[in-house]
This record gives sequence, C-alpha cells and structure tokens, in this order.
Amino acid sequence: MYVVLLKSAGDNATSIGDDPYVQILKNSGFSVDLLETLDFEYNISNLAEYKNWRNNHSCIIFSSPRSVIACVKAGLTAKKAGFSPKGADSGDAEKLASFILKHFTSRKKVNTVVAYSSVENTQLHEKLRLNLCEGNPIPECLVFFSPSGVSLTEKILLTEIKPHRPNIKLVAMGRATATQLKELGLTVSAVASSPKPESLLTALKQLK
Repeated sequence: MYVVLLKSAGDNATSIGDDPYVQILKNSGFSVDLLETLDFEYNISNLAEYKNWRNNHSCIIFSSPRSVIACVKAGLTAKKAGFSPKGADSGDAEKLASFILKHFTSRKKVNTVVAYSSVENTQLHEKLRLNLCEGNPIPECLVFFSPSGVSLTEKILLTEIKPHRPNIKLVAMGRATATQLKELGLTVSAVASSPKPESLLTALKQLK
C-alpha cells in the first residue's frame, strides 16, 4: 500500500527518512511519502520571561514535544531537559485536560505562553497535486495528523480528491482530525487510537 503522510517531520528527525512514522511503515512493507504541512517559528522572546519559572510556578505543562524544543532549545523530551514528566500518555487535549484537573486541582493560577507559531509550508499544495497527477503513483491512503492539516488541504480535498479520487482512503490521527474531515463531508476510513507510530500501523493494517 502506498501511503502519504501529511505532517511535520519528527522533532528530532534530520530527514524525512528519520521520521518514526515513516520508519515503522516502511519496515512493515508500506511505500511511504511524507508531505510537510507546516513550518514553525519559535517565540524565544516570549519564553525568555520564564527563564526562572521555578521561582513562581509549581510546574510547566508542555502540550507538545515541539514546545519543549522551543522552551529549552535542546533535548528530545522534557525528561532529558531535567524535568520529571507526568501525563505523557494522555494522547490528546481532552485526556490531558482531565489529567491536569485530576492531579493539579489545588493549583488554580495558570499562565499560558505561546511557545511557537505554525505557518503553512509553501510547497504543500504543489507537492500534493503532483502526487495526484496521472503518470505518477497515486497514493492509496492519505494520513492526516492534525485538524490544521485538513484545513490547509481543504480545497484539494473537495475539488480534486472527493470528486476525482474517491478511492483514496483518508485516515485520521485522533478524533479531532477525524471530525474535521467528516465536517467536510469526507469519509474517514480509519482513526488511529493514539498519536503513536504503532497506532497508525494498526489502523492501516485494518485497511489492507
């Protein structure tokens, strides 16, 4: 099965081939391409104000690995940056919110800091259209990793894939992404249960 992933490359991947999702799928016999949906700009000046955060805060909630990179400018995980992470297996925003309320209910004061901003990868549309052109291998499956990835490709989904490539299966990483696809009137063939390469592999195997 030829699969195209619409996501950003892994946080510590130096090339697309290093991405953990690409690796696990290729090792399982899939043909895989990765189209990067977003570029990232780190808000270093905002974070500089929290250099001595321990003086005024009990903990930091990292909502993504990329926020760790933005905050400490190094390291693969919060643990390697000197933290003791909790709730790492939450999987999505809803479960993380429940975990926070359960374990930190006595800590009412919260400061929110935007660690980074995302901008559309300017080559996304061109590369996706090339994947859909006659004469090129047509993907059997597109995997969306975030609602933003769906929004960024909405025009292509509705004007090219839905009417002309209805046999391409759409897979979502998580419920929020699946909902975004369904709201466009698209059929979601599978939903990965958690944001992990193994979960995506399980979902794709069900489509074979």
